Amino acid sequence: MEEAVLLMVSFLLEAFFLIKLLHSIHRSAGCACWTILRQICTWPRHCFRMLRKSTTTRLAQEAVADMQVLWSHRFLLAYSFLSLSSLLSIQYNVLLGRHRWMSPAFTWTNVIVYGCLTVYVIFPWLLSRSSLNKCYVVGMLFACAYLSPWHTSSEIVADMALILFVFFRLPAVIMCTRTSLVLLCNTAFVALTVYRAYNEDLEEEGTFGSAYVVLWIELSTFAITLAFSVALRSLLARKVEYKMQQANAETQFSAASTLLSLMCDAVVELDESFCLRNHSKALAAMLLKSSDLQGLSFLDLMPSVDATRADEHLRTVGEAPQRAVAHAFHTRLVDSCSTKLEAEVFQVL
Repeated sequence: MEEAVLLMVSFLLEAFFLIKLLHSIHRSAGCACWTILRQICTWPRHCFRMLRKSTTTRLAQEAVADMQVLWSHRFLLAYSFLSLSSLLSIQYNVLLGRHRWMSPAFTWTNVIVYGCLTVYVIFPWLLSRSSLNKCYVVGMLFACAYLSPWHTSSEIVADMALILFVFFRLPAVIMCTRTSLVLLCNTAFVALTVYRAYNEDLEEEGTFGSAYVVLWIELSTFAITLAFSVALRSLLARKVEYKMQQANAETQFSAASTLLSLMCDAVVELDESFCLRNHSKALAAMLLKSSDLQGLSFLDLMPSVDATRADEHLRTVGEAPQRAVAHAFHTRLVDSCSTKLEAEVFQVL
């Protein structure tokens, strides 16, 4: 009865899911269903192209690598403390003569891993842009060793696969600069797991340590790790491109401000409400004002008639789709003596 209810509920939920999915596809684009199906069928080719060649520039790739080096330093430092805690636990059990579940090979591999991390802590310059992939491959070799029959028995292979995935395989992706290398190294895990599943006597079918469960866990972790690598690379590339665009915009703004300062009596920066972001001594001197102009609306410095027309000019240019826009218009400014001064405003976005 319980199994019948389980099947009925699960099939019902799957039916609702598929109906909603088909309805969304039908609503989104009628004839675009063929386009969606074509994209689904061609995704392996796009994925292979993405793994083979990066679309980012060399300068952006170097910036992404520098960011990965910074993150990798933090990851290895945290992993050093984690490895130290494991080694202290081993020493505690050895000194007290307590039972240890680790095999001698597993124990000595822990010591070797901690030794490598100690070398890194002493010489942190060993981790650089050129050595990131090498360090990642070395780490994956140690992880494969932990999952080998000489280190992990068949009874705990599923547990060890999950532990390696959570504590190393997934976070260690930040150390790899090539998604194809992540694919290659994790394929070794799949091959090792398949070999152990078909050549060792794992737990009986239906238990957590059965061959089916072990293979399912490995394939799931493989897909998650690869997807995380692709997403991380894309995220870092977008972040770097955004920083480069921001730096380029700041450079252009600085050049425009320098050029305007040679042409104009006063240069000010306005916010979205056309208020002055900073106080301008040149504009205050021109209008004979001794008060701080920061936060004051630029339109308040004009007669009401001219302010309305200036507001239209400023908003029209502000809504333009171009990235860089230059505009000029005539208006009048009012000084502290209520004198109207003819002025020409140059606006640069």
